[in-house]
Amino acid sequence: MPKNIKARKNHKCHECKSDIPKGDHYTRKSIRMGESGMVGYDDTVHTWEPYYVNVAVCVICAYTDQ
Repeated sequence: MPKNIKARKNHKCHECKSDIPKGDHYTRKSIRMGESGMVGYDDTVHTWEPYYVNVAVCVICAYTDQ
């Protein structure tokens, strides 16, 4: 069950693109950006990992997405 947070500023829901006005509740969701991979050049291997970003999600989307 996601934890609700009271908005201190206006946000936009990442799922449904609706506005989350200041004072309403929302949740945060971590989404994956990029891909992991590995490539080798001249006997050296370079690897990279994806990074994660926290986005705002309205309460309706947070509880119906499960």
